[in-house]
Amino acid sequence: MTRPKADLAIVLDRLRSAHNVGNIFRLAEAVGAKEILCCGCTPCPPHPKLAKTAMGTDATVPSRSFPDALAAIRALRKEIPEITVLAVEAVEGAPDALGFRYPFPLALVFGNEALGISQ
Repeated sequence: MTRPKADLAIVLDRLRSAHNVGNIFRLAEAVGAKEILCCGCTPCPPHPKLAKTAMGTDATVPSRSFPDALAAIRALRKEIPEITVLAVEAVEGAPDALGFRYPFPLALVFGNEALGISQ
């Protein structure tokens, strides 16, 4: 049975760990995300360490590569002008992710493990 894909894109900004990216591919498959946009140094399929952790989802979740997150967001906004782009960061004053009402179509941006999302 094939589930319909959510109007959700996941933007990965300079993630360094191929294992983390592989786990995100599994999560993207679980929530029905349409695609993952790998930016900067983020490993993108095909990649052996990513594939090991992704457990096949790197072949089922579409992905694209961009030089940086800004280029990825510009491409998404050109393709889907009404898309909402949200940065996922643990910063003071950020709304609670569990109680937040997410607008769709939606792009969630996740940043580097140590540095967060680029400017």
